[in-house]
Formats: sequence, C-alpha cells, structure tokens
Amino acid sequence: MDNTNSIAGYINPYATSATSRPGVSLSFPGTPYTSTGAMVPLDSSGAFKLYLSTNNTINLLMDVEGYFTQGSSNGTFTPAISKLYDSRAAAHIAPGQTVTIPVGGVGGIPDTGHGLTAVVANLSVIDNSASGGYARAWASGADEPSNVGALTFATGTHTNLITVPVGISDGAVQIHNVSPDTVDYIVDLEGWYTAPTPTVTCPQPYQAGSWTTTVPTVAVTCWVHLPTTEDPEGTLDININLGAVDEQQLPANGTLDYPITVPPTAGWYDIGVTANYSSGVSTETHYSFGLEAGSPSAAISAIQRANPAAFENVANASTTSTGAIAVQTTVPDALGGSASVSTNPSTGVTLSQEEQTTTDPFDGSTSTIPASTMSMSLPFSPTASSAHVESNGVVSYDNHNGSTTVSILKQDASVQLNTVIQGANAPASYVYPVNMPAGAKLSANDDGSVTIVDSVGNFLGGISAPWAVDAGGGSVPTHYDISGSSLIQVVDLSHVTAYPVVADPWFGIALIQKTVWSYAYKNDPRLMVYPTVWGRAWSGPALWKVQWSEVITKTTSYRSRANTPDMYYQFVCHQELGAEYWKGSYNLDSNIRRGSLFQYLIHKCN
Repeated sequence: MDNTNSIAGYINPYATSATSRPGVSLSFPGTPYTSTGAMVPLDSSGAFKLYLSTNNTINLLMDVEGYFTQGSSNGTFTPAISKLYDSRAAAHIAPGQTVTIPVGGVGGIPDTGHGLTAVVANLSVIDNSASGGYARAWASGADEPSNVGALTFATGTHTNLITVPVGISDGAVQIHNVSPDTVDYIVDLEGWYTAPTPTVTCPQPYQAGSWTTTVPTVAVTCWVHLPTTEDPEGTLDININLGAVDEQQLPANGTLDYPITVPPTAGWYDIGVTANYSSGVSTETHYSFGLEAGSPSAAISAIQRANPAAFENVANASTTSTGAIAVQTTVPDALGGSASVSTNPSTGVTLSQEEQTTTDPFDGSTSTIPASTMSMSLPFSPTASSAHVESNGVVSYDNHNGSTTVSILKQDASVQLNTVIQGANAPASYVYPVNMPAGAKLSANDDGSVTIVDSVGNFLGGISAPWAVDAGGGSVPTHYDISGSSLIQVVDLSHVTAYPVVADPWFGIALIQKTVWSYAYKNDPRLMVYPTVWGRAWSGPALWKVQWSEVITKTTSYRSRANTPDMYYQFVCHQELGAEYWKGSYNLDSNIRRGSLFQYLIHKCN
C-alpha cells in the first residue's frame, strides 16, 4: 500500500456477509510504502469488504497468492519454524538480481515428489539505501509474474507474510529484487502445504508393520482412500511390491475409495500408492504387512525383524531338501534370466542370462553381451549342513559356528543370501567364492556394491551394496573385500549389543523384467518398462547403456520405435527419478521429442 498522507493506520478485511466488523486489524506505519498479508473469508458471491481507519487515504494494490475451496481437502498445512535463507551470511542482493532459494527437501520439508506445493514464510528485506522498491516471489521454473509484488519496501527493514508455490522440478522459489538498491533478504519458514496424500486401511489382523502366523484362505481386501482433489487430470497409481500398476483417474468431485487385494500367499506385502497431480506434484504412501504360516524359525524371525522386505516377491516355487536343486525359477514375462539354489552349500547359487544383442540408438552400432552362467558358493560350505526348507523359495544352511545362511530366491531370479549371526563368538567374515566365465572379474564400486564384468567390461551381474542390522534395528558397519574370485563380507561386531545380527549380500543378474506397449494414453504408444526388484538397486551412468540393452532385447515388437535417443533419455530420466519415487514401471512416450536428458528431467521424464 502507498500511504499518501503519511498517517499511521489500519485496515480490516472481512466477508461482506459478516454482521459486524472484526476487531482484528492490519496496521501500517506512517511511511509511504508497506506490505501486509492476510487470509480473508468470502461471502457466497466471492466478495469481501475492506475497512480503512479514519483520516487515512491510501492507494492499495492487492495480489492474490492462493485460495481455499469450501468443503474440500485439497491439501495439508504443516506449521514449522526455521530459517530458509539469509543473504547477510552470503552475498548481498544486487539491484535487479534474482536469487533461487532451495526449499523442497531442506530441513525436514518434503520435496515435490512427496507432495510439497507451496511454502508460507516471513520475507524480510533490509534496504540501507534511499530508493526502495519491491520484492517479487514465484515458483522456480515458472515465468516471472508481472506487476505483482510480495513485499514493498523503503529504507529500513520491512517484513511480510508470503505464500509461494515451489518449482515442480527443483522444489525452489525465486525472489527478484525489483529495486535500484542493494538489499538483503531474510526468509523465515512458517510452514508448508502438501497435496492430498492417499491412505491405506486393512482389516484385522493385517496391521501395518505386523506379521501374522496364519495365511488366509482368501485374498485380503484393503482400501485406498484419497480426499477430494478436484483434479480429474491426475491419476492414482496402486501396486503391490512394485508389481503391475493399477492406474485410476482422480475424480472431478468427491473422494476416491478403491479396493486392493493381497494374495493369500506367505510373504511380505508392501502396498504402494502414489497420487500424481496434473501440476506435476505427487504424494506417496506405503502400507506393509506380512503373512506367515505358523511360527517361523529363529533365523527367519531375525530376518523378519531386521529386513521384512527380504520376503517381498519370493519365488513361490516348489522347494525341497532332497536332490541336487532345492528351488529354482526364471524371470517371468522376460527373455532369459534364471536362478537355482542347490541343496549343497558348496554349489550354492547359480544364475544365468541369455545373449543380448542391441543397436545403439545414437550411432546405429551393434553390440552383443554374450550369454553367461555364474555360481556363488556359500560360506563355510565344507562344514555347513545341507539345505533345510523354511518355506517355498526359502532354504537355510546351519554353519555350525553360531551363524546361519538363509537363501531367499526372488521372482526376478535374484537371491538374497541373509547371514544370521547369533552371537559375539560367531565369525565376522563370510567368504562367497564366485565361479565366473573365463576372463570375468569382480569389480568394487564407490557405493560398496560389486559388479561382475566380462573380459571386455560388459556387465554380467553383481552384488548389491552390503548392509547389516542388529536386533535393536541399529546399523552395523560392514563392507565387502575382494580376494581373487571370492567376495568377502566383513561385519564389525565390536560394538554390537543386541544379537542376532542380520547381513545381506544380494546376488542378481537381470536388471529388466519385461517391457509392454501400452495404448491407453489416447492412442499414444508408450513403452512400459518394468525393472526387476534387484535391478532397482543399480543406478547411475555406468549402467545406463547396460539397462537400455536389456530394455531393447526384451522389447519383442516395434523395436525400432522403442530404440530412439528420446526414448533412451526418458528411460534414464525415469531410472534416476524412479529410484527416488520407487515407481512400479517407467512409461516411455514414443511421440515426445525433447532432444536432451536435461529437458526430460525438467519435465519429470514425459
């Protein structure tokens, strides 16, 4: 406001339907320019009144920062107090300068991938010069609004409460110093808004985080609920254990209640629900529980406590303690990829993959990754017992030294080799001899994982980064050593106070499970790419081409439509952001042409 007669006063904004003017007022000083913010109720016509104190004449400029709709649940406000930005600790803001202030993911604030839409903050401007001006705030990545000011200021310090949307791609806000003066900004957080988050409810006794001791005879029906969103262009994606996605359109009005069924089969089930809004914001929730038939062994109970997700997507294959092979499976719906677990710990685990031949989408060159078979022997195999059946897909080996190896065969033909360490007298090192093709070797990575590469550097398989957890849920230091063709997991037991400890080398070979063409998007062909659960643990530029090779190999129709630079860029984008949001599948739109990975990242991949 411009206080033309320099007399201090106040204003009262209120709904026209109010029977009396409220006593709450917004005061302004006897200086030419100032800013103030308020949330004002409206009448049925969408109007409100504004009272100006006696003896005042002002010029008033009003900017709308947002609105609430009656009876809707379009989001949640979370109050919080912290300092987001203070230019006095960095560099002053030059005349005409625009600064970008990170918000999403900072200091406990969620990012846009988890629903962040806007922040509420006190913006202070310190101007020690004479000209004054105004600050303009808006979402990073959006066009700067014209003729709008978040805070008008003159000489001295001025503060206003502002509500600012955040950028979809980076969760940041931008503030422009529209002034010939050099100033300082201070941004103090008051809270943030998030879009509606879906919830999941399941009947008794299937409570979140719990295991049952009885597998039901019929599927368990749970319900997904989403409050009113008023966003019919958005979708709700529902999956179990990152499997096939059930996509529902958000309703234009009213809430969404949708059933999801969990199969009556032993295992751990994670119901993942993501609300994708047309603005690009998404919110996500998970609800997990386990189905167990009877009372599990001590080793299985330890794994259930330390890492229940180990029992997701277990191969529901016939399992035996007699014969050479205890259990085996192949990757479903995919070319190549199989695994078997032996009853003999010396033979251990065997993985195989068929040959892959692909054409580079950029230069047209052809490359081939040959078929391969690898096996990994289990620790202490000369003295360990033969396989003992725990359940379908799960066998254990007693090492007779205070430790047990539990092999869990997954549907994607990977094997989690859980080591259960019962006490301080158990070994701290566990050796896994690996039998590889001639010329292949184990190669350590910066994140602690180990890849298996052939003589020319082709990726053949790998072991995910190591971890170890004690009985209290605390992380236990662990790492891999490589000695020739042997992988050695070393677990630091010196500070463990609660046993048993569980550690987990995860051995796999297939990165992509399958691809499927979808025409559900207005006849717009999209390639739906389903990574294996094990493959999600592998990310980064070093494996982009390897993963793309599997994508093209497993795309058996319209391969030339799939194998283009833009489809490759979309895959890499989904792979990078999907690792963050745990998407069940990546959709690659064959009709989009953005031309660079950067452009796809800005647009959240599509």
